[in-house]
Amino acid sequence: MFIPINSGTVGGIRWTDVYLRHWQLVFGSMFLVLGISIRLLLAVGARVGFAPNETLGARALSGGEPWVSTLAILIGSILMARYLYVAIRNHLIRRNGERLTAAINCVEEDPSTTVNYEHPKRIIASAKVGGVLREFRSKAFAFDPTDYLKSQEINHLTLYVYPQKPSVYVMDTSFLTGRDPFTLTLILSFWNFMAVLGIAIAVFLS
Repeated sequence: MFIPINSGTVGGIRWTDVYLRHWQLVFGSMFLVLGISIRLLLAVGARVGFAPNETLGARALSGGEPWVSTLAILIGSILMARYLYVAIRNHLIRRNGERLTAAINCVEEDPSTTVNYEHPKRIIASAKVGGVLREFRSKAFAFDPTDYLKSQEINHLTLYVYPQKPSVYVMDTSFLTGRDPFTLTLILSFWNFMAVLGIAIAVFLS
């Protein structure tokens, strides 16, 4: 999967990393706004006497094809529900799981995804769980945190895990993603605005 987005840097606003970690929230909200906007445009069009032309695209965007709005809302709701589920699960793991200190082993590439022709990176760390040394992987980063980890002499990080099920864990990498909430707000606002603007232009200028 190729994602053509401008890369960020450590300490700056990292757009690519927000997409990698919060894509369900970003696109879920966009689909929801898209579906709701179609309904609103239909109401506005009916009030002002607007009649779309007979092409499928015009009918869909103007609400003439109600299934388009329903499908967009459904997709957005599924993505948002999935994001909320993961957020709640991670919160419960942090609250109820065992807190461990994991030693950072290395940073490796994730070949399953490509961002701007580069593979995202994951931090590999190890910790003993139930007396057994296990390896854990962080979420993907669109930048290589190796130099930052070395310059700050960061050799360990915090890990939350259920000892009965080590595959369920949360690795705390907030020291690398501290600006995510601010950046995420900007991205969501931008995409939601563009969704509404795109629909309005397609319908009223067609």
